[in-house]
Amino acid sequence: MSSPELEKRVTILESELKQIKLLLETSINPNKPWWEEISGKFSDSSIFDQVVELGREYRESSKEEVNDSIEG
Repeated sequence: MSSPELEKRVTILESELKQIKLLLETSINPNKPWWEEISGKFSDSSIFDQVVELGREYRESSKEEVNDSIEG
């Protein structure tokens, strides 16, 4: 690859990186933690409620397996 071609590619990459940085700076609010940004987003979601319930069931079943292996 010739030097002018390489310089052109670097210039394009620098421009794209600048755009990405700008996008990130405008999409992230440094004054508010990420969890506050998403808090409440799933409050009316029956699917999310199912996910929470399945997670609870899984954790309980894991505890039962551990208890059985300790006792048995």
